[in-house]
Amino acid sequence: MKEAIIIDLNGLYVEPTLVADSVTGVFIIQQLKEYGEDEERPDEPEMMNVGYTVAYPVPPGLYKPKFDLMGYESAQADYKTELAAYTDALAQWDQDSGTNKPVPPAVVNGSDCWSEGLSQEEI
Repeated sequence: MKEAIIIDLNGLYVEPTLVADSVTGVFIIQQLKEYGEDEERPDEPEMMNVGYTVAYPVPPGLYKPKFDLMGYESAQADYKTELAAYTDALAQWDQDSGTNKPVPPAVVNGSDCWSEGLSQEEI
């Protein structure tokens, strides 16, 4: 088991949790929406997002870690695009042509998406 971090919808650290050693990435946390006594309940239960589990280590030295969700998702989308281009180039690459073999894109390092969530005044 290894430590992962639960963050809120703003990316701020909430608490640690344990995940399997093989788990890497960012995962949404959902729960059933609660309704008041006077609210009409739908036929199907409605789920709402309440946070994320981030299975990337937090760099040392941060007082209030904040995970850049938008930056991470953007980097993941760029990686998928680059991976598709690499796969196409690899399929067309001819070993006997003497040209260089296509280079695979670098995998997104989620640890780079952590930053300080407190301002200098708060620190």
